Amino acid sequence: EAQRIAKIGSWEWDLATNKLTWSQEQFRLFGEDRKTFDLTYQGYLNHLSGKEQVRTGALIQDALEGKANYAVEHEIIRKDGTKLMVFEQGTVLFDEKNKPTGMLGTTQDITERKKNEEELVLAQKKFQAIFDNTAEGIYQSTMDGKFIMANSAMARILGYKSEEELLRSVTDIGTQVYANSADRQRMSELLACQDHIENFESSLIKKNGELIWISESTR
Repeated sequence: EAQRIAKIGSWEWDLATNKLTWSQEQFRLFGEDRKTFDLTYQGYLNHLSGKEQVRTGALIQDALEGKANYAVEHEIIRKDGTKLMVFEQGTVLFDEKNKPTGMLGTTQDITERKKNEEELVLAQKKFQAIFDNTAEGIYQSTMDGKFIMANSAMARILGYKSEEELLRSVTDIGTQVYANSADRQRMSELLACQDHIENFESSLIKKNGELIWISESTR
């Protein structure tokens, strides 16, 4: 019941007989029937694509030879053709002569986690596209005046060729960017009291020394 809730199956492989022992959750993950499935190493490999069979076989062989631990994330093909992403890990068993006799391990369903990771990557890419292509300058800084990140529009507004040049060149925003460093200090004090400021106007110094006026919204 604990395995079912956690979506983690357990397995054991006897090298002498080439037979596998699976828990009930392991059968469920692979979509197989305990009464009819050929519980052998090849039977397990048949649930992987051809390319993944080669990769997994090599990883298992390395584990049996003591070169590495067996741990792999890969896709399995269930009996009905549906697919799951799983994380498998195993421990090699040795006899008194230090020869491998088998392996035991677990298989965990990580399909939902991988889906969430992929959605997060897409969201990050979408955010990055907005961040990079907006016409407004966007930046993040420490409270003591160091840029953490900035977009290309912010660099362009301040007369720098790229955001990399901006971050590399400016080490103190209060004295290098604000024409009146007191403006930066006043903004920090306001943020400490109200967390968000809209349309804070101040004069900034561009790379070439030119002064420009900007309206800033800060959180």
